Amino acid sequence: VENDDERYIVVSYEIDGGEYEAHLPYFDATLKIDDNVNIKCNPDDYTEITARKQGYLFTSSVLLFVGVFLFMYNWLLLKSYFSEKKRISKLLKSEKKYDALIIAVEENDKNKLSGIVPYIIACTITLNEKTFNLVSKDIFINADIRGYVNHYVTVYSEDDEFTNYYIDYTEVK
Repeated sequence: VENDDERYIVVSYEIDGGEYEAHLPYFDATLKIDDNVNIKCNPDDYTEITARKQGYLFTSSVLLFVGVFLFMYNWLLLKSYFSEKKRISKLLKSEKKYDALIIAVEENDKNKLSGIVPYIIACTITLNEKTFNLVSKDIFINADIRGYVNHYVTVYSEDDEFTNYYIDYTEVK
């Protein structure tokens, strides 16, 4: 039914041998007479129906996909978090511990998290007549550590080439 005042679709259906008609809760101009539409009926009143334009299967599939995506995303975040914790724990137990001069402390505006802007520490170490410039990962802390320039910080490393290291910002000297 489509006129100046109203636009609606009437569906007819059969339940338990009885024939019923009801207005579809949405209007879709692409539907034609004799098209099938998925509806759900109130078991206490067969003239009360609900329906979704895309159908229940499509909506359920989308929700399932979104749920699986969110689960996998969170799983990867947790895996990354715990592997980083394990890496740092291993480095803290290593014998290779050095004092490095902090040459810069800057805010990393690109990685703001919940309104907190992380810091990045840049430091330098001279070892065996070779100078290494090291940069920390993002440090999320509610303190201003920009005043640590020209102080020393402890750096833990797996080797003397600093291929895998951790700058321990909690030990500023």
